[in-house]
Amino acid sequence: MSARVRAEDYRRAAGERVTEAGELRRAQRYTLAMYVAGVAAECMLRAYHRADAAFDERHDVIELLKECNLDRLGEVAMTRLRAPVQTVHLLWSNSLRYFDERRIRAYLKSMRQDRRGLQRGADFLKVRAKELEDACLEIVTVGEDRWDRS
Repeated sequence: MSARVRAEDYRRAAGERVTEAGELRRAQRYTLAMYVAGVAAECMLRAYHRADAAFDERHDVIELLKECNLDRLGEVAMTRLRAPVQTVHLLWSNSLRYFDERRIRAYLKSMRQDRRGLQRGADFLKVRAKELEDACLEIVTVGEDRWDRS
């Protein structure tokens, strides 16, 4: 078996990771849930990577979206992906894998994500973990839908 990662591998991994992210969030393991959710989104975007585009190791979801094969993904799907990809770009970083809860709270506070749209007394880490999971789930869902159609 080749160690080369294929588009199908990325697609399957995306589905598993987004499911695991939800399980982690429900278990109140928000830091790891956020990291795993972002990996799910990254995997799905890599599943649609254009063959002529260079492999980007920077984990930049906006760039990954730009490098998607529009013929396979479709313009409607690309439009649907813009908002969730922006959310992932805002809340996720590959560096989250190195953060403990204290550090991720500081990271979110540094971006003022401890206040935006929160009800008084809400745990901003819990809210942002759910927001990120929802965005990643949308990316995976759109990707799966288009995969089944192509």
